[in-house]
Amino acid sequence: MAQRPITAEDLYRWQWVGDPQVSPDGQRIAFVLKTIDRETNEYRNAIWLTPTGGGLGAATQFTSDGTTPRWSPDGSQLAFVSARQGPLPAPPEGEDAGKRDKRLGKGKPQVWVIPAHGGEARQVTFAKYGAGDPTWAPDGSKLLFTARTGDPPEIPEHNGKREPRSHRITRIMYRFNNAGYIYEQRTHLFVVPAAGGEVTQLTDGDWDNGSATWSPDGKQIAFESDRHEDRWYVPRGEIWAMNADGSNQHAILASDELEAAHPAWSPDSQQIAFLGGPMWHGGGHSDVYVMRPGEQPRCLTEAHYETFSDAIGSDMRTDHPDVTPVWRNDGQALFVLANARGAGNIYELSVADGALTPVTTGDHHVLGFSFDDAQTTLALALADVHQPGDIFVFRRDGGQTTRLTDVNKDLLSEVYIGTPETFQFKGANDWDIEGWLIKPPNFDPSKQYPMILEIHGGPNTSYGYSFNQEFQILAGKGFVVAYTNPRGSTSYGRDFSKAVSGRWGQEDYEDLMAGVDAVLGMGFIDPNRLAVTGGSYGGIMTNWIVGHTDRFKAAVTQRSISNLASKFGTSDIGPWMAKENWEGAPWENPERYAWHSPITYVDQITTPLLIIHSDEDWRCPVEQAEQLFMALKWLRREVEFLRFEGSNHELSRSGHPRLRVERLNAIADWFTDHIPTEPTPRPAQAQQNGHAEKVGELQHVRTSDE
Repeated sequence: MAQRPITAEDLYRWQWVGDPQVSPDGQRIAFVLKTIDRETNEYRNAIWLTPTGGGLGAATQFTSDGTTPRWSPDGSQLAFVSARQGPLPAPPEGEDAGKRDKRLGKGKPQVWVIPAHGGEARQVTFAKYGAGDPTWAPDGSKLLFTARTGDPPEIPEHNGKREPRSHRITRIMYRFNNAGYIYEQRTHLFVVPAAGGEVTQLTDGDWDNGSATWSPDGKQIAFESDRHEDRWYVPRGEIWAMNADGSNQHAILASDELEAAHPAWSPDSQQIAFLGGPMWHGGGHSDVYVMRPGEQPRCLTEAHYETFSDAIGSDMRTDHPDVTPVWRNDGQALFVLANARGAGNIYELSVADGALTPVTTGDHHVLGFSFDDAQTTLALALADVHQPGDIFVFRRDGGQTTRLTDVNKDLLSEVYIGTPETFQFKGANDWDIEGWLIKPPNFDPSKQYPMILEIHGGPNTSYGYSFNQEFQILAGKGFVVAYTNPRGSTSYGRDFSKAVSGRWGQEDYEDLMAGVDAVLGMGFIDPNRLAVTGGSYGGIMTNWIVGHTDRFKAAVTQRSISNLASKFGTSDIGPWMAKENWEGAPWENPERYAWHSPITYVDQITTPLLIIHSDEDWRCPVEQAEQLFMALKWLRREVEFLRFEGSNHELSRSGHPRLRVERLNAIADWFTDHIPTEPTPRPAQAQQNGHAEKVGELQHVRTSDE
């Protein structure tokens, strides 16, 4: 049976796996399966179990609602997080049931515990605003968890109707994308007996705490915090520790030079490994460090180009995996997740000399991993260019990887999935740049096709060996889809990723155009049928491109920035992104801000442009789209503005399902309405055409590294 092109509506049929947790004895893997309920347009999460030796198709559903499965140390119980409704105690005298429900967090995510072989789950937290991140104590007697403290302002009501309220704002950091207003609420650490009972709050104060981990001897807890005096102006990552009862809280690493995250205790509870990098101009590249409390940290990975984090872009990604290092049982090495040239794999890292040895290999994207107690069995969630993720088990003693699920088998059997082809080319300064092409169904190299250039966000992220529905939809419409990792991308070393800092629209633009020219040189692309799109930083570069060249016949800019000066005061990360890139505030160097802002060149934009933006996007605020749209409308240019209500910067990855479908259809329709997709005969000598570069009125502002 012929396969059909993939459609936006197929979103409702995808299933996503994540957070694979192998039992201590290595016999079973608990994982999260996410689906969409089409009737309610809501996401559903359930915990499934699969035997590691059961083969394909042996997985069974364990809970109907739940995330974050965590095995007890003896493997007899499973903690998880769920918003399911459990019985609540009777309210005390004088308190009505409604107030009781609010106080005990009814309807909020809470920590539950269930016998590992089935039975009745019991709720162990009743946090007012919900609880998460359960972590078992080494002896299995307690659970460490996070919960918010502090009360936001009450929502005023009159005659049962909600009324508008005011927000009194006193700090630079007062709202965040995907979180909204933070008020005076903070995330703190708590412990509760695993059997349920009295909760003990371990941390308090005007700061957030998280990524907590017990020392193997159970005596200490290490965690992330940020307690420096200027934390509300410029946040930084710090590693703190405390006794298991919350006493003796002290900084392990609090530096103005080094940012740190994801602490992990050594097996003897004497050392801590963590991920980190320079506080400024680190380029989004993460290294691995180890230290003994009281001593200076030692970087183990400065000789490696791999980045020890996950930043591979995909619109099928449900969440980034936990990248906390895992100590080898003998304390002589660490198991770490790293991205390298667009692929995500697990490596073994020597603590003595930093030698890096692959544990897993392949062109894929690790979405999650965990080890059993013996560290011979590795549970993996893996995506690749053909599927958005399944559960695998890797046996270290035999080097064999076995697939345990095939959750999207039915859908994948119906649709055409184009296989990306890698290509390399020379960018600015003769740098080596990597890219991929997805060709449409029934591709004929003797003909010419339209092409869409896709640009990733960040800039410190990357494209790679993961699945992207948007790319496959556009290929199914008849376009060749090209995507590249220009300078600024991660997984190619720190120098590569930080090369774009303060230089947006310069060599990165040259890299992107060199990639287009490289594909044109292959002969099967019609130079008169080019399109471009991208989101976030990719949206910035889309705006920049259409203001500097007319070679593209249609463009879609998504969740973009057009004016760097106004971004400073409206984005949740505006001030420190400005410090990272522009070395000062807009009033200190207005010419530089103007030169790098796409809005400066708006009068030179003639490409038909669709602007897609969400009205609750605090990362790239919607006023950026409004400025661009108003200016282009004033100039009588062809432009449309698709504004998504109640959505934020994560719309394409985790937004409302119906709006995600509408967004995908809008992108495809804009391009097919403006560019013919029917392949045409290839000229005898297909020549790439020249393109007119547009020059802005402002002169180039030289930077310190030129």
